[in-house]
Amino acid sequence: SDKPIHQVMTAVCKDERTTMIGVKKLQDFSKAMIGPVLYLPAIGLLIALFSMTTNRLWVDESSGLYLVGKFVSSMLWALMNHLGFLFCLGLASGLAKTRKAEAAFVAAMTWLMYLAANNSWLTLTHRLATGATNAQLYGSGQTFIFGFQVIDMGVFLGIILGCAVAFVHNRVVGIEFRGALSIYGNSKLVLIVMLPLVGMFAIATVYLWPVVELGISALTGFMKSFGAIGVFLYGFLNRFLIPTGLHHLIWSPFVFTSVSYTHLRAHE
Repeated sequence: SDKPIHQVMTAVCKDERTTMIGVKKLQDFSKAMIGPVLYLPAIGLLIALFSMTTNRLWVDESSGLYLVGKFVSSMLWALMNHLGFLFCLGLASGLAKTRKAEAAFVAAMTWLMYLAANNSWLTLTHRLATGATNAQLYGSGQTFIFGFQVIDMGVFLGIILGCAVAFVHNRVVGIEFRGALSIYGNSKLVLIVMLPLVGMFAIATVYLWPVVELGISALTGFMKSFGAIGVFLYGFLNRFLIPTGLHHLIWSPFVFTSVSYTHLRAHE
């Protein structure tokens, strides 16, 4: 009679260990996520301050102060407009157990490989939307990143690629080869492993991400249709996602869709 009890206790202990491992991984992910997020308030505050110097009601356009404000604001907006890239590097470095700098470097190369691969597949399959600027591409599901026209995944692209690089990095970065193959070990092996993975992911997003976008649109429609319940869900998700910096994924569909009866025009 003791044997079944012992087996039950063993199974319970295994479940607890599995749960603790899962919680630990979520905590590691949260710590890595908060790294890039912590820079956002400082960047946003500086943008707000320098935006005051470019207000034509207060500052003349021909003044040196206006010129400095425009110049510095352009530098800061470059960061805000490429949050996905920052998340990619930050997560890869934050989740890497060793050689964090090399993980971040591989993440940067992985980011560029994805952009090139995704743009190439869109071109080869004649799926490129018409438009020369992001404003003209609005509503097409595509955007320009680093000069490449690609599927618009927002910060999710950086999060997915950063986690993927860290996952591969932690498993193969310690592998070394001998002789002529020695140059292909360690972090170079991480890049080699990522090459086919990025290629497949770049192709998959062309077909799968539009489905995800439909899901996001359906969520906004649900929030709109269910009155007070929808308002509560919107407020809860918006506040809940603030620590991750992903709350804009909740409010932006309301600002820039028919839910708010707001329509974008060129350069607005």
